[in-house]
Order: sequence, then C-alpha cells, then structure tokens
Amino acid sequence: MKAAVFALGFVVVLAASLSLVDDFWAAERADRNQAIDRFVRDNNEAYVWFADFPFSTSDGIPFLIVQLLPRLAPELWGGPDNFLDAVGLFKDERIPNYPIARGVGWTGLAADATAPVDMSSFSCGACHIGRVRLPDGSHRYLDGGVNTEFNIVGYRVRTYRTLQAISGDSKDPEQRVKAATAAIIAALDQAHGEDPNFFYRNYRLGARKFDAHYEAAQILAFKKDAASLVGAFVGRTTLEYQAFATLVEKNYPGFEAPMLEGFGGMADATGISTSFGYIVDKALGHPVDLEKQLPPSAGITDFMAVWEQAKRRASWNADQTRLVDGAGQWNGNITIPIYRNLAAELTMGLPNTDLRIGVFGV
Repeated sequence: MKAAVFALGFVVVLAASLSLVDDFWAAERADRNQAIDRFVRDNNEAYVWFADFPFSTSDGIPFLIVQLLPRLAPELWGGPDNFLDAVGLFKDERIPNYPIARGVGWTGLAADATAPVDMSSFSCGACHIGRVRLPDGSHRYLDGGVNTEFNIVGYRVRTYRTLQAISGDSKDPEQRVKAATAAIIAALDQAHGEDPNFFYRNYRLGARKFDAHYEAAQILAFKKDAASLVGAFVGRTTLEYQAFATLVEKNYPGFEAPMLEGFGGMADATGISTSFGYIVDKALGHPVDLEKQLPPSAGITDFMAVWEQAKRRASWNADQTRLVDGAGQWNGNITIPIYRNLAAELTMGLPNTDLRIGVFGV
C-alpha cells in the first residue's frame, strides 16, 4: 500500500515537474522567436538583400525565361501555385504577393539596376531560409537556417531537360538556339496575353513597382535581344549540366544516377564551383587537367546555418598546430566573414557577384 502511494506521489510530482519544464520552454521559445523577429525587423534592408536579391548584378538567366519553365516543360516542374516546389523552393506566406518562390531574385529589385533585361539567380535565402510545419498547420520560417528541401542539382538538371525539350534534335548549335528562341517567345506571348501581370504579379518593393507597365517594358527589351539572351541561356545551362556530369563521373562512380537527381538540403559545393570553372576552360579551348582542377574525392555536404556570422572566427591552440573552432568552415581557412560570403557566392559560378547580399547576419 505504501509503495503504491509512493509511486502515485512520484508520478504526480513528475507530471508537475514536466508541466513546469514545458511552460518554461514555451516561454523561452516565444522570447527567442520574438528576438529573431525583432532583429529581422530592425535590419530589414539587409534582410531583403539576403532573402531576395540575386547573387549577381548582371549574370544569370533572364527572369522571364525562369517564369516560363513550367509552360515550356510542364512535366518537369511542380504545380500551378509554385512550379519550383519540384526542387524544394517554397512560397513564403509572409510575402504573399512575391511573384516567385523565396530564394529566387532578379536584378531589377535593386534601385541602382542598369541592365535592360532582368537577370535572375538564386539568393542566399534559397539555401538559408528554411521552414518547419507547426502543429496547427502553419509554418515557422528559419531565417538564416537551412532549407532542407532545396535541391540545387535538381534545378539545374530539370532546366537542362527543359532546354532539351524545346530545342529539338538538331546537333547544330544555331538551330538549337533558334528552336529554343521560338518556343520561348511563343510561351511568353501566350502567358502575357492571358495576364499582363503574369511575370511580376504587380509586386512592389519600396518605391519599385513591377506593374504591367514594367512587365511590358521588360518583354519589349527581351524581344529586341532574344536570340542573344536565349543563346546565353542555352550555353550556360548546357555547361552547368556538363560540368556537374563531369564531376559525378569522376568522383561518384556507380552513384551517377542518384547524384544527377540531387538531394534536398545538400550539395557538393566545392565540386559545383570547380567543375564549372573546368568545363568553361575546356569550352574555351584552354588547357585543362581533370585531376588538378576538380576535387580529388567526393565532397557532398549539408547546407549550413548562417546565424551570427560576426561571431564566427576560426581559432587555434597556442602553438597554432590544432584547429579549435572552425568558425563555420570545415577547415577554418576563411576567417573573415565577407570573404566567406564571397566563397559561397562563387559556388553559384557567377561573375560580378553583389557584395551587398552578404551583409545580413555579419
């Protein structure tokens, strides 16, 4: 009897203790979330650069072409609400009028943009804004965290396969560009005819208005230089695919098919950047060395969180022989945050990277 009473008392005390712990953690979690929201709000301009602005000021794929991908090859892309969910990029419910998935930006977002045609590429947010689903079905967004859904290889491979679908069977590069240009222009005219705000959704960022007038001007500028722009798209998309295929063949024998499909939340980042440099040199006729220019072994890694970048400094023991804290780098060899940001941008293979996007969190 005494044992039963003792056990019952223990259960009651334990339940009360667990309830107190739950209450404490709920309050602590709420405080931390509020602190994050406050930081983002107080640093909103830097946050917008981090979340939405593309890596390059001038390079990438024309934004109009990116928005047309599901019309050019609907079998390769996601649903009508967000075609990029096929590669793990999501619509952020906090900005319901943003015209594309979070993590994709275009050069015209910058007030000092000068290029006549908006070029699009990924932003920091593609890899470093994640989300979790809460019990009530809503999402909590992880600004500076990890997007475990994003599949960068999947995006590049699907884009290449889209190009194959629209460029025909000809081996002649000029004929392929001509066929792709015709398909893109036809899809563009149909989409814009259905909705004069099809591409930009009448989005606004401060004083910047991406309305029907802006969209019409972009379409006109694109059509004036369509052959050149599509030719660059064809060339870049083909080289990116060939570059990664070369890396996979070298370092992932027997695992080629899964690697070419990619994985959410991870990539062989060093391999992506170096293989693109290798394949560009090869295409230009420069001397190349597969063994020296590409990594010696497989290097697939998870995306990393980028919280509190200013606090991340590599540190060593007293005689500098052993790494104590790698400061967010695998080997601690990039100790200055701005250079670390540049290294991350170069992973995308883009020249003329925009330094402003690395400000948030530094």
